[in-house]
Amino acid sequence: ESAYYCGGGTLNIHGSILPEYRGAAPIQWSVLDGKEFAGVTSMQMNEGLDTGDILLVEKTKIEENETSGDLYERLTVLGADVLLKTLESIKTNSLNPQKQDDSKSSYAKMLDKSLSKIDWNLSAWEVHNKIRGLDPWPVALTTFDGKNLKLFRSRLLSENYNKQAGSVIKSKDGIIVVRENKKAVLI
Repeated sequence: ESAYYCGGGTLNIHGSILPEYRGAAPIQWSVLDGKEFAGVTSMQMNEGLDTGDILLVEKTKIEENETSGDLYERLTVLGADVLLKTLESIKTNSLNPQKQDDSKSSYAKMLDKSLSKIDWNLSAWEVHNKIRGLDPWPVALTTFDGKNLKLFRSRLLSENYNKQAGSVIKSKDGIIVVRENKKAVLI
């Protein structure tokens, strides 16, 4: 997130589709919450936390196995494009600022290490989102065979496993953890 002085005010480039995910970690929470889309918003800053008028919004699909680190890299490029478009629109006086609908707002709280531990009672989709949402920091954690493991990547598996939820299978590709309805996640 960067702020730029622009004529009579300050312009902000924010890593979410405002008013959703105002705050410190919008990209990570988009992935953690399993959102289909993320984006970048240019906005006029005011005294509130990411509450100013929306100037431009660009959206992008979050890929199924994309981590928040991967998404951050894509959004930095998209953010530069949004900034250039916004500045050009200011120059040509063609912006149409829109007030944010506070009833649709959400807050993206800061991440900390207390979020790291994987709860294996979650669905395969929720475990997958947590692993990819906490990459590159603070990183998802679990224990396996008595050892602490940091989990940076995961993949949902489309095949059904004829095993009970909670079953762990070692494979040549990694560790498969079977969840609900015989769905699994590869870590």
